[in-house]
Amino acid sequence: MTDKYQKQRHTGVIILICFFIALFGWCFETVGEYILYSSTDDRGFLTLPLCPIYAAGALGVYLLMGTPREPRGVGRHLLLGSSGIKKYGIYFAVATILPTLAELVVGGIFKLVGKPLWDYSDMPFNLFGVICLYFSLLWGVLITLFMSFLWDRLYRLIGRLPSAALFGTSFFAVALTLADFLATLTYTFL
Repeated sequence: MTDKYQKQRHTGVIILICFFIALFGWCFETVGEYILYSSTDDRGFLTLPLCPIYAAGALGVYLLMGTPREPRGVGRHLLLGSSGIKKYGIYFAVATILPTLAELVVGGIFKLVGKPLWDYSDMPFNLFGVICLYFSLLWGVLITLFMSFLWDRLYRLIGRLPSAALFGTSFFAVALTLADFLATLTYTFL
């Protein structure tokens, strides 16, 4: 296989992992909302049952750090020579900070235009109701656990798909999500 073909397969696998993470995020939010508040409100911004911010947070950490077992990029430098608690502590810190920054930017933009997606104002240690310490730490725990125990397994499982299925499914996931995102933005802001 050519290097270009390998990169295309890698991209297809990453796209599908992100799609599954966004789906998991929606399920996690929906179940959590029901358990905590007995509410069945749709927790997603999109029409599809997806919370893309979960995928964005995990993907950002992966692109910056890799996984704890296979560091890449900045992760190679930050985790080089580290082991055990120190290694996972550094990884956890990045997995806490990066998604929190994404939540601050995305939540802040939507709040500024009068369409807040969430509100942490009633939570302690919150900033503008857009981020809070509790959920920041939860981001760190979820991403660190996912990257430590599930990312590689999911990558190998999806990587077994025949090329036509992999490329077709990843293209369909991107097209469907993008169409939903554009339709939702249009409906929300016009």
